[in-house]
Amino acid sequence: MPQHVTFAPGETISADGQAGIFFLDPKTGEAEGWVVPAATFPDSGPLPFSFTVGGCSADGGEVVYTCLEPKANSGPVPCGGGAHELWYLLDTGSGERTRLDAFTGPFLTISPDGSTLFGQTADAFALADVSQAGVQRPAALPADSDTSYPHVDWSADGGRLVLTTGGAKSTFLVDTTSGRVTPLNIASYSGSWSPDGARLVMWKQIEEGQGEFRMLDRDGRLVWSKRASSNGTSGAWSADGSLLYAEVQDRPAASPGFGPLDRVDVMDGTTGVTRYRIRSGFCPIGWVGETHRLLTESYGFREALVDLAAGTLKFIDGYGIPTPFDPNLAILFDGSDFRSYDLTTGATKLIAHTTIGPAWDTNHGALFAGNRLVFTPLHGGHGGCGEGAGPENPPRPEVVVGPFADDAPVTRGPGQ
Repeated sequence: MPQHVTFAPGETISADGQAGIFFLDPKTGEAEGWVVPAATFPDSGPLPFSFTVGGCSADGGEVVYTCLEPKANSGPVPCGGGAHELWYLLDTGSGERTRLDAFTGPFLTISPDGSTLFGQTADAFALADVSQAGVQRPAALPADSDTSYPHVDWSADGGRLVLTTGGAKSTFLVDTTSGRVTPLNIASYSGSWSPDGARLVMWKQIEEGQGEFRMLDRDGRLVWSKRASSNGTSGAWSADGSLLYAEVQDRPAASPGFGPLDRVDVMDGTTGVTRYRIRSGFCPIGWVGETHRLLTESYGFREALVDLAAGTLKFIDGYGIPTPFDPNLAILFDGSDFRSYDLTTGATKLIAHTTIGPAWDTNHGALFAGNRLVFTPLHGGHGGCGEGAGPENPPRPEVVVGPFADDAPVTRGPGQ
């Protein structure tokens, strides 16, 4: 059973020899976690358990996790059971834990509202209501589908999800009420749902560096499509669902020996028309609160705070992750400590010092749960978006307002 640990404001978040999930309030510095004994990477050998989070609800109230116990001569086995995998549902409010015996595969996730489970059984995918976790609704993929490397993008209301399998070889739209599975015939790493769950945008790769954005309705029907030069992802929606940003190619080559120079395009979510371009911007980081401002990397000019309505940008010190709940607050993270960054004044403040080496980036699940940061230890570190990119004399970033004569035409879907 995971142990509940708490940390007062100003107290170091430390959990030596333990692993689990942690929640940190950036306003107060107060934190809590749920932990089990684990190996301390990389300084010691294995202790009793390892701990893997499958997902948590949007408010952090429900967490699905699995843990493994190393056994001599038999490799890792599930904590407390003999199944191939053993998953648990943890209520972080009450501390109640439920064993999810019906899900025996290596993958399990939970809807944003905390009401629905989706994961693998011994040989298939299935859904279940959290209130009746033992009663499954099969979500049958077509015969001979590659079920390896599953990844899920939930709509905010939990009514639909996009399942990506085979290392982005196949994508499927799943109705989480009926279990109906619709092949999307798009090889893509992920999909991005509009905040109201009515639309889904995906990037369809056609050839190296070329593809199209495909806007679908919640039942998988094409609303519009648009060609673009990019190897990027589908992008991200503004909080009001009116705008969508994505990284695309701006020039074939920035300088001799350097690859394509990218930019950030901001499209109208309804029509697909490009409204703004952020020249010399790349690796967009996220929208700031419920505004039409966003943070993005830039070539050689630090991170930029872009105000689309004003057509302006300013550079900030450090790599800030915008919070979805405060339009003036970003989070600075150096691999161990969390600091706040005031986007208006530039003032920084220590939120919490940690010794656990948190995994806090989108490669490891959600960044926020409600108004708190959510993270898991331990993390060995890896490269990031655009690492090493940058021509010798990069152009200065700027915001350009459309319309654009060279904007790719938008093709409407049948009946649109």
